This record gives sequence, C-alpha cells and structure tokens, in this order.
Amino acid sequence: MNSSDSPSKIIKAFGVNGLKNTIPVDSSTSTDNNGVATFDKGFPPITMQPLSAGGIPPSGKDVNGVLYSVTIQQQWQNAGMGYLFDPTYASSISGYPQGATIPNSDYSGFWINTTNGNTNSPEGTTALPTGWVPGYVYGSSSVSISTTNVNVSDIVASKKRLILSGTLTGNRILYLPQWVRDWTIENNCAASGFSVIISTRAAGTTVQSIPGSIQKIYCDGVNISPEVPFISGKTRFATPGTFSFTVPAGVTTLYLSGCGGGGGGGGGGGAPDSTSKTSSSGGGGGAGISTYSLPVTVIPGATYSVVIGAGGNKGNGGGAGGDGFNGASGGDTSFGTLLTLPGGTGGIKGLSATGTASNPIGGEGGFPGGSTGTTGSISSIVPSLGGAGGSGPFGTGAGASRGSTGQGSSSGTGATSPSPSGFGAGGGGGAGTLGATNTAGNNASQGTGGLLIIEW
Repeated sequence: MNSSDSPSKIIKAFGVNGLKNTIPVDSSTSTDNNGVATFDKGFPPITMQPLSAGGIPPSGKDVNGVLYSVTIQQQWQNAGMGYLFDPTYASSISGYPQGATIPNSDYSGFWINTTNGNTNSPEGTTALPTGWVPGYVYGSSSVSISTTNVNVSDIVASKKRLILSGTLTGNRILYLPQWVRDWTIENNCAASGFSVIISTRAAGTTVQSIPGSIQKIYCDGVNISPEVPFISGKTRFATPGTFSFTVPAGVTTLYLSGCGGGGGGGGGGGAPDSTSKTSSSGGGGGAGISTYSLPVTVIPGATYSVVIGAGGNKGNGGGAGGDGFNGASGGDTSFGTLLTLPGGTGGIKGLSATGTASNPIGGEGGFPGGSTGTTGSISSIVPSLGGAGGSGPFGTGAGASRGSTGQGSSSGTGATSPSPSGFGAGGGGGAGTLGATNTAGNNASQGTGGLLIIEW
C-alpha cells in the first residue's frame, strides 16, 4: 500500500437523514423473536429463515442504523478526532490497552497509555502515577504556590512550560508527576528570600527554583535534575567569607551551583537527677539550601559580591542536671542580589531528665533534613541517639552520636558527635546521658560551610 492510496473521507454518515433505528447493544428474547438487530448478535437467526418457515425479513431501518453507527465514527476519525477518557467505557472493556491514545480534556494534546487493562483516569490530581503519560501538548500552564506545598495536576503538568506565581511564605515543594519528561520552570513568585523545591512523590533528587529565574529541568521518572548547559569557564568559592567576582567580557549568563552553610547540631541533655532516668538527645542540623546550574542574567564586566555562608556552630552538651544548647543556623550563601541560598537551621537541644521530666523528648532536627534526637531506655538498655545532620548534593550530614548504656557521657563537656563532610551539611546532634547523675551530655558537631560554583 502506498501513501497515495488514501481513500476518500466520509463527508456524511450513512443514512444521516434517512429512516433508521438505534441499534441496541445487547440482545434479548424480544429482539431475537422480532428480528431486531443488536450489536451483541447482529441480525438474529429468524431474519435468515424463509418466510414460509416463519422467518422475518431484516429491517431496512436496522441496516441503516448499523451502517450509520459505523460511519458516524469513521467520519469523526476522518476529521482527526478521538474520544476523551470514559470511566464507564473503560470498565466495560476491562481497561484501555497499552498504546492507546486519547485527547486530553482541553483538547490541547493527547495522552498515551503505558499499561494494559488501565481503568485510571489520565488526569489525576495527586502527582502519583496513573499509567498515562502526555504525548505532544500545546501551550503553557500557570501554577499558584504560596502558603502550602502543591501537587501539580496531570493536565497542568502536561504542558512543558510551567509559570509559577504567588507570594511565598516559606520554602515550598512543587510535586510533579513521575514522568520521563523535561519542563521549563518560569518562577514569577514574589521575591521573599524563599524558594520552590521541584520534586516528585518518589523522593528522588530535587532542583531548587529561585523567584525571578527561568530553568530547564529533566525528570527520569523519579529524580529531578537541571539541564546542564555548555560551559566554557568556571570559578569556585569554597571558603566562608565575602569575595567579589567580575563577569568576563561578552558573558551575559552565568550558571550558579552551590549551597548555604549547614546548621549545627543541638547538644545532648546533661545527666539526669536519678539513675532510673534518661536525658534526651539533640537534633541534627539542617542542610544548607542548594541549587544547581541556575541561570542568571548578568552585565559583562560588572563586579558582584559573593558571600559564602559559614557552618552553624555546634551546641554543647549540658552539664549534670542541665539541658544541652541549641545548634546555630548556617550562614547564607549569596551572589549579589541575584541569588540567596539560606543556611540550614540549627538542631534543637536535648533536655536533662530532672524533677518531673522523667524521659523528655529529643530535640527537633533542623530544616531541611536534620533528624530528631531520641531518648534511650534504662529497662531495655537502649542508648540515646543524637539526630543525624541533613545532607545535600554537595555534602553528607553527620551520623547520629550514640550515648553509653548504663552510664553517662564522658565528664566535663561531653564527647563530640561525628562530623559532617563536604559543603552545606548539617552537624550531628549530641546524645543525652543514660542512667548516670554526674556526667555531661554529648556535644553536637558543627555544620560545614557553604559553596558557590560560577560557570559560563
């Protein structure tokens, strides 16, 4: 067959203006006995018997009705149309087959089905998999985000350019569907020192979107990553402090990667006032907010201030009968007024078990990623654990520190929790003491400093 062999398109469905019957889907005793055609049995046997044997001739209206039902759909398909998702139809055929394509609800594109027997609607609202993925879709979508995290609906996310708006009241997460797809994120949110984290519900890697930026990202079905541009030059700032950077001649776009300083961990609670009690541990420090290959528009030859945030100071463990000390937040990393990456917040202190505070709860971990400290158990001989520090793409948070069972930490200021590594990682929380009355809680560890990589 050749492409030139295309048959004529149907302009009018057969019998559109003629006499015709609506053809029933299912047959019955009545339709069988009266010679009525149905989609279930077609023309019943009685229409195929001689009149002399009691047969009934096929009805011309039934013939017109059958051909009309077929050709009206052919005309619809000749016009380039398909059918929207229909849950009743999906149930009646035991689900759409793999490879099925149907238009989306605003007729701006179409959905492709990736699994057999699929009865799910392609236009979910939870950012969780439905078995449908977008094919070609025209246009862009607007997404409002301000006071809460947002699940982007499938019909909105099917457009390849997402335009964000709203006044951020905190760092927010924008959950995209788990598709293999690229998007362009245009962040028009009001500048407020906060950012939008682009993620999927699969808990993979994320990308930070700063208000005022336009960024191209890619999803592999789990992880979100930035599209990496061609790089001809690179400068790295890895020591906390204030510096300057002069844009090379002819360069109008820089790509910024880096993070704020990690928060320090909270110190562990000091010795309780009874050997039957356990003091709680401090929380781990949060990781510094990070970004990767964020494009910013700059002026050739202009000089910009670069600030690298320091790691947050650790919280020391409490003395005998005393609470630990909170960890300090990490410092912000910034590039002029074009980018600010906040430091991770410090871990909260552990508490000493004194008076009516028998086994107090552990200190809360810093944002983002710091874990909460725990309180051990005398009867089960379970030690207190300091919270682990938050990790980011440029550094690994400190692991949890472990208090001794049956006794407290070392005397004086207490032992120090493990240290984080890399850049922008949270310090570990200090462990509380267990069943001892004359010892100090464990010290936490300090967060690591921030980082800024400038590429062009």
